[in-house]
Amino acid sequence: SYFLLFSFGLLPWPLVYIVICLSVLEHLATELYRMLIIVGRPVLASFSLFLRLGFWPLIAAGAMWLVPEMRVLSNILYFWIFGAILSIAVPAFVIAKQITGFSFGALNWDWIKTGLKITLPFLVGTLCLRAIQTLDRYIMHDLVGADILGAFVFFASLAGLIPAMLQAGVYAFAVPNRLSLAHENDLDAFRNRMRTLRTEISVSVFLLTISVLVCAGLATWFVDNPIYRANYGLLYFVIGANGLFAASMYFHLGLYAMRQDRVLAVSHVCALLAF
Repeated sequence: SYFLLFSFGLLPWPLVYIVICLSVLEHLATELYRMLIIVGRPVLASFSLFLRLGFWPLIAAGAMWLVPEMRVLSNILYFWIFGAILSIAVPAFVIAKQITGFSFGALNWDWIKTGLKITLPFLVGTLCLRAIQTLDRYIMHDLVGADILGAFVFFASLAGLIPAMLQAGVYAFAVPNRLSLAHENDLDAFRNRMRTLRTEISVSVFLLTISVLVCAGLATWFVDNPIYRANYGLLYFVIGANGLFAASMYFHLGLYAMRQDRVLAVSHVCALLAF
């Protein structure tokens, strides 16, 4: 897939090693985040998510504001790699301090083969979901040009705070308990907790939407770009899309807890085909 991206000119060849390195680090960081959620460490998981998604952009923005010569794509990718490394190193250091007597042993290949079979539906579903979140940029560029695409990406980045904050502040704390109840087959308690989660999601999405609208207005005024002001209506579409995506995670959690992994993969494939 990387070869196709660079061969068709979608990404410049000088960045090939940076992009591959970033992909590996992002994968490791994502898996570590999921592991922390499953083992009941939501605070540490949320902190690692902040390091991966929120900390490095602040550092990059400050550095590029102070040193305008740094405003090139490669530097942004370097900052991104820095954030991914931090999001792996900090939780790994905390966990390593709590494990005594750990040592590497022989690899259990049977367990690895079983794990690969289980994770295959997740891989397919994730690729389809990421394809939607990537192809829309290229489609926008071909349809309306780079200027309006810039406005779209600007507003989409702000609206992306809705699922990101919901993941860190709600789902990270809800997953361990719901998984435990579903695996123990305590369906009555599971349904009650899912109803509570539905209320929490509804309130959180509403409050986050208001926050994004306020922040978007302030950011548009601060940037003072006429293209952003002329295409401000795009903000409402990306907020709606991200709000629906954030709400859909409620059903994803329920299916995941009930081990309906293939249903999740099929839904993501259908979403890509519909897109």
